[in-house]
Amino acid sequence: MIHVLRLTGATSILIGLVALAWPEPTLVITAYLFAAYLAATGLVQIAMAIGETAASTGRRALLGVLGAIAVVGGVLLFRSPLGSFTSVALLVGGWLFISGVLHLVTAMSISPAPNRPWTGASGVVGLLGGILVLLQPGISLLALTITFGAWLVLHGALLIAADVT
Repeated sequence: MIHVLRLTGATSILIGLVALAWPEPTLVITAYLFAAYLAATGLVQIAMAIGETAASTGRRALLGVLGAIAVVGGVLLFRSPLGSFTSVALLVGGWLFISGVLHLVTAMSISPAPNRPWTGASGVVGLLGGILVLLQPGISLLALTITFGAWLVLHGALLIAADVT
């Protein structure tokens, strides 16, 4: 299970770097990459919600809901990468916010462990990114691409740090 963090982190960094390096010419491609990331992450979260029998029911339910939101966001982006952008931005913002809450709750609930600070930091990054997008869902595509790209790089690095410590 721990290698899932490393793989998710590396994927997050790769997609984030692409978004930061070529934001304008690749907005549609970036939207498809975000769609793939959301859908894949959502499926992993749903699988974890089903498979992590040692986790509390509340954590599993929240993880399942978060996974479903991510999958829906991914599907919407695949259907219309730039069409209903404000709706998708709100969905992504909500997903970032809930993901941040989940990481913070996880960091506070695990016994002292080497990856606890990284999990908490990932939660803070998700919360801040979610709040930014939820407060400004109509920001330009370029601004959202850069914001989400930066979040992907930070989030990926924190996931990898949590996995290796």
